[in-house]
Amino acid sequence: MRSFIRMIALAILIATSLFWYTQGARTGWSQRAPSAVRVEPITGIKISESIPQIIPGIDFLGGSIAVVVFLFVISYSGGSRRRRLTEQLVPLAEPTPGEPEVTATDTETEPEPVESGSESGSDADRADRLT
Repeated sequence: MRSFIRMIALAILIATSLFWYTQGARTGWSQRAPSAVRVEPITGIKISESIPQIIPGIDFLGGSIAVVVFLFVISYSGGSRRRRLTEQLVPLAEPTPGEPEVTATDTETEPEPVESGSESGSDADRADRLT
């Protein structure tokens, strides 16, 4: 998962950098409607027109770098890999041919009742409480 997030971050960085570069590589702020000056051919008057076009600036590039850094930080905050490796199940050792196999019924024992001298009452009451 970590490498997937890092690959996504790298793809975002490359895509936004190429977009910024191909759209003009403006080192100022982004522009939504840049103005263009044209000269009227008959009268010679200069006319300023706004063209509906987005030119990404350095703020666009900086924002994309901030997103990429955020994704890299997230990819490193997932916990240590060493802890995950130690939590894996370890196979149990198989018994040697000379050892008898131990079953669950061999290891189960009944708890022994504990009597304390400070309790009062008959033995029948104590036996009822233990069962």
